[in-house]
Amino acid sequence: MAENKIALKVITPNREMFSGKADMVILRTTSGDVGILHGHQPMVTVLDYGVMRIQNEGEEDKTAAVFGGFAQIGENGIIVLTDIAEWADEIDLSRAEEARKRAEERLSKKSADIDVLRAELALKRALVRIGLKEYSFAPSELAGLFLVKHINTGGRFFCARNSCAQKNRPPVSYKKIHKNSY
Repeated sequence: MAENKIALKVITPNREMFSGKADMVILRTTSGDVGILHGHQPMVTVLDYGVMRIQNEGEEDKTAAVFGGFAQIGENGIIVLTDIAEWADEIDLSRAEEARKRAEERLSKKSADIDVLRAELALKRALVRIGLKEYSFAPSELAGLFLVKHINTGGRFFCARNSCAQKNRPPVSYKKIHKNSY
């Protein structure tokens, strides 16, 4: 029986953060959250600031804050290249709260010498860190994310967001869906 795990490497300029296998990897892209299983359609996507979740059956999810970058999904697995990524246990919550307050203060000032984009990005980084450290998200709470088998892909899988909600269907599980289900 073939192993239904996908290889994953997460690389930053300072370290190879993760190298291993996973049942499912959830990434925040600029188009929304994407869940990737073994056999996913090859693609390259731009990552947004958000949480990366590495799931393995029978194990606790590994979560990390990822701040932009790229992900390449191919036959050999997933390669994530990012400038900054931090495991949840590496995040200092008080430091993230202080960064949030500083960014909010800078944004509240209507001064011309404030770099608004820089302040907005600092706020976004702080909120991702705080959200990852303070809150735990179960897979069932990601109801807008599910996987659909595309008829013309030779058995590969595509991801979709909110399709069930838009069509008044109950959310489906992360398991593979037969191509005739919809």
